[in-house]
Amino acid sequence: MDITRNEIIAYVLIAIIVAGAAAYYASTVLSQNVSVTVKMVSLSGIQKVLYPFNSTNLRIYVNNTGTQQISGMLLGVYVNDLELQDYQLTIPPRSTAVINISYAYPSNGTYQFQAVADPGHLLNVQDRDLASSSFNISVVAPQVPDVYTSVPNNGITYSQHFILVPKGLLASLFISENFANQSAFMQISNNNNPLLLALYRDLLASDFIDNVAGAYTTYSNSSSSYVSWAQGLANLSDISYIVRTFGIAPSITTVNGTNILYARLNSTTSFCALYYRGWTKLSEYSNSSNSTQTCVGVASTQYASTESTKVSNEVSASNDFTELEGKFAYTNTTPVGRSLFDYGNSIAFMNMFESANATFAAYATRNPAPVGFTGANLTCYGYILDYENVSVCSRAVYPLNQSLSDIILVNTTEFNTNYTFRVLSLINGTLVSAETAHESAAYLINYLNVTGPNGQWKPLNFGACSFGNSSVHVGCNVLTFNYETAAMSMQLTNEYSNNIHINSIACFNPEFEVNQTVNQTMGQGQTLNLTTVCQGSVPGGIFEPVLIYDLALNYTVNNVQSIINGSVLINQ
Repeated sequence: MDITRNEIIAYVLIAIIVAGAAAYYASTVLSQNVSVTVKMVSLSGIQKVLYPFNSTNLRIYVNNTGTQQISGMLLGVYVNDLELQDYQLTIPPRSTAVINISYAYPSNGTYQFQAVADPGHLLNVQDRDLASSSFNISVVAPQVPDVYTSVPNNGITYSQHFILVPKGLLASLFISENFANQSAFMQISNNNNPLLLALYRDLLASDFIDNVAGAYTTYSNSSSSYVSWAQGLANLSDISYIVRTFGIAPSITTVNGTNILYARLNSTTSFCALYYRGWTKLSEYSNSSNSTQTCVGVASTQYASTESTKVSNEVSASNDFTELEGKFAYTNTTPVGRSLFDYGNSIAFMNMFESANATFAAYATRNPAPVGFTGANLTCYGYILDYENVSVCSRAVYPLNQSLSDIILVNTTEFNTNYTFRVLSLINGTLVSAETAHESAAYLINYLNVTGPNGQWKPLNFGACSFGNSSVHVGCNVLTFNYETAAMSMQLTNEYSNNIHINSIACFNPEFEVNQTVNQTMGQGQTLNLTTVCQGSVPGGIFEPVLIYDLALNYTVNNVQSIINGSVLINQ
């Protein structure tokens, strides 16, 4: 490419300008003779022990002791020789610049803080020994998270111990709030306790939680306890603020030199929070035994961890339990949590892990005694896959909130003589198909290579209906179902010792209940054939091979009107 005479002139002018700027910088900055002192101090006071995520507030004094102004001088602040921040300072003669810094420690160890004036040696500093300041701070490891030292250990009938990173905690809260009957996740927030849900949501949103270890425990006297130890930046002031948004005024009590935030939630349940040995500890104690025990007494007591020892011994006594726990996860996924369950007569584990588009929970429950499957009727209300050594049944569980219709929880179960295996796959149906989750779960369970007989799943023949427990017994049988119109013909049977007048019946999906008038009477032992239309679209029909509807039967017996609820299952 040819360069014109005008272009040559332009390049020469640019070079002259750059050279001029460099000369100006050298004459105004590099040629400075400066006299400066640097002093760095801690404003956090004397702390005997520092733990990870504790903070130190630093103040740096940069004093121009000379008679000339310092212009554009760099100040570098370093932690363990890595630059934390740099500042460009202009300081009048005989004046001091003050800089404040706060630093939170990510882990235990020794931290060297250093502040250096003119770290690049660009200026003529008269005494460089005075132009830097440094000191070391030691951060000790936190208490080993044996959470059972924070709750009573006598009379335990059930316990769940969990360890979660933020993504695992978020997924647990999402599943517990949006899907019915997911007890393992509900117990992570003390059965969806509104205060704990709000605390976790707000603290996670502010990145104030790094990891959580906790336990949900029930006792033979009908009491229950909940504790979680959280590492991160959360403090009692943050927690107090969130508690007050519930209209509860917490108080602070001091026990053995430790401040405990205390709030009475209702007549039986109290909430406490404290900071101790590197953990922010949250606890709730529900006292149903008419004693005066509150969470303050629990939180201020160091208990012998007999439950932890018991579970550890049971795990050790099961030769394959630890091996299964190590294998029960998909490759190329990231672990986000785990739980151990003590049912009294059996133990179980749950691994949580995630991929780019899904979150998974893999359970293995050791059966109290070997299970035989001869004559067993394992009816699957979903998809069945018999693959090599396993037979699995998968059901799609749909969110309670219909606005989340793209989200599906695929529940895959396999019965072995010694273990019950379950894989939950939380998927976005637009990105991952439920069929893929179903098949992958079967392959994962088969990969465990557990010996012993397995239960063989069988499909639902056609349809079934039933009503829940009631003093008035009504039998139910599906006769026909029209898949296009959702019209169902059914037969009801009076299994009660008196006449039953059927006022109306409704077959529906949640939020679509429409009652159809019947107005007929059945004598004792009599049957009644009727037809009703099941209301509401079937969510996720692309995967779910069984249609599930709710039933509501409005009836009158002895001039008393009542409603009994039930369900309908239709095989597609």
